[in-house]
Amino acid sequence: MSRPLGWNEVQTAASPWTSFLRTLVSVATTATALPTTALANRRGAYLFNAGTANVFLGDSAVGTSNEVTLFPSQGLFLPLSDAVTLYGRVASGTVSVVIWEYLT
Repeated sequence: MSRPLGWNEVQTAASPWTSFLRTLVSVATTATALPTTALANRRGAYLFNAGTANVFLGDSAVGTSNEVTLFPSQGLFLPLSDAVTLYGRVASGTVSVVIWEYLT
């Protein structure tokens, strides 16, 4: 009997990434670009909230309510090209967000 595949094995088998760039961004109470400069020809990004407060995601006018929320220790895959600039903001303090931009 074969063993069932775990999540990591399924992700590895299905990964279309050919390379990636990891960046750590400190998100503050004003709109902060995630990342500051996009990887050329980027096909997508994985964002991870490494802090203890919510990070709100949106455009350059991102607020702190009615936005997409990245909770502490939560990750999110987004199919973003390098033509799109995503912004983050916190209600108070600063939070570190780790971003993996990838090429296919």
